Amino acid sequence: RFPTLRIYWAETQVGWLPYCLSQIDDNYERNRHWALRQWGMAPLKYKPSEYLRERNLWGFMKDPFGVRLRHDVGVKALLWGSDFAHATGDWPESRRVIDETFVDVPEDERYAMLAGNAIEFFRLKDTVPDVKDLVQSATGT
Repeated sequence: RFPTLRIYWAETQVGWLPYCLSQIDDNYERNRHWALRQWGMAPLKYKPSEYLRERNLWGFMKDPFGVRLRHDVGVKALLWGSDFAHATGDWPESRRVIDETFVDVPEDERYAMLAGNAIEFFRLKDTVPDVKDLVQSATGT
């Protein structure tokens, strides 16, 4: 009914998502036939997990386990947050926490989860300088 609806789930952590997404798909497959017969529920065009990956942005703070499983959810569906200025946030140690959380994560994926996904999801592209411009101004090149 709402094909363009997208939802941001703040501070949910993400390590649990791969398991839950697989269970959602499994339950759908097990129950879709009788749901059609009993309630007339039309079959979905895609797996439920695909809708959740495509239309949701999942926020996390310190979740190294979830970051290691990022490809099971999709890098484009994940967003780090500091939870500033709440007690559970990591500020002023955010950079240390980011480094601990994103160990061995390629730069493009790291950028996506730290900023790029937020820029895309919240349609901030015209309000934020391109990362290449930021690097150039910081390095003077």
